[in-house]
Amino acid sequence: MGGGSYLSFSRSSSTRYADYVTKSPQEIFKQKTMNNAMNPHGVEVRESRDSAEHPNSLAIILALDVTGSM
Repeated sequence: MGGGSYLSFSRSSSTRYADYVTKSPQEIFKQKTMNNAMNPHGVEVRESRDSAEHPNSLAIILALDVTGSM
């Protein structure tokens, strides 16, 4: 698989980074279910294209690894 890393905040300027370093994965990843705002169940139309109302659309993919391999 690929390598690399990503941080959405600067290590030097963020105190939140220290929280991730000192906490266990169980403390960080507490949520066991999907947030209802992100749940696609019941969505009848999904659209990812420019329109008059949204001229600069941005497609977003939400992928969940439920295999336990990560």
